[in-house]
Amino acid sequence: VKENGQTEIALAVLIEAASQSDSMVIRRSACEALALVGGDEALQTLRDRLDDASINVRAWAADGLLELGEPPETVVPAMIEGMPISEPPLPKGEDRIGEICKYLSVPERYHAARILSNVGEAALPARQLLLDHQMDESEGVRIRVAEALLNCGEPMSNILPPLLDGLTNPDMSARERMRFVEPLLEYGVAHETLLPPLIQTITGCSDYSAVSDALRGIRQIGPPAKAAADAIGDRIVSEGEDFNNATLAAQTLAVLGEHLDIAVSILQKALDHPTI
Repeated sequence: VKENGQTEIALAVLIEAASQSDSMVIRRSACEALALVGGDEALQTLRDRLDDASINVRAWAADGLLELGEPPETVVPAMIEGMPISEPPLPKGEDRIGEICKYLSVPERYHAARILSNVGEAALPARQLLLDHQMDESEGVRIRVAEALLNCGEPMSNILPPLLDGLTNPDMSARERMRFVEPLLEYGVAHETLLPPLIQTITGCSDYSAVSDALRGIRQIGPPAKAAADAIGDRIVSEGEDFNNATLAAQTLAVLGEHLDIAVSILQKALDHPTI
């Protein structure tokens, strides 16, 4: 539309969709498109959507405003107001992984936390709210809250405990638990603390995404994670061609310098069959 010079026609449609549609998805998508179109009318419509009933739409409006040069301080109040909006509790454990497309259930407040983590020190007025959500039931919220607090100067001693709790929290899915590994590594947590849950996931988890993240975490740790090599080798051998993460597992063994006979066999097969 922009390339064809038709933004004026599109703008009216997008403003109506963002302002009047009953569908949260349509309002959110309209906000995303308005950020691409730009201009005074788009800016004002995005500002108006900062009080949308959906935190998701508010966040996408905030994204658009920030992309168009709006000062970050102007979007923070809407995130502070939206984040405490009551939502139904998430399912427990693996019930958070949906049957269709295996998506992960994420609360809307995640999007407010995401914006607050992206605006640096401008999120400082939200400090108490962020502290209140450090032990949120959602992995995504906890990680974004940690990022936001760190940007606001919160000491690492206050940042780490909720993330370490999430690493082994049975109320979260294995996929969520594994997503704590990367930030914990970035924040300097010793690999000895991370290895047991990583090995546990590789040994017995059926979620492809969680096992993939566990293997990625071990590769990030590198040779000091050699204690995980036997578990990786055993998983490859026990599942054979049914192990969807076999190539990633072989790459991880190569990084560790362990069970290279298994790793080379898998990698050679991948080279011989590049569609695998």
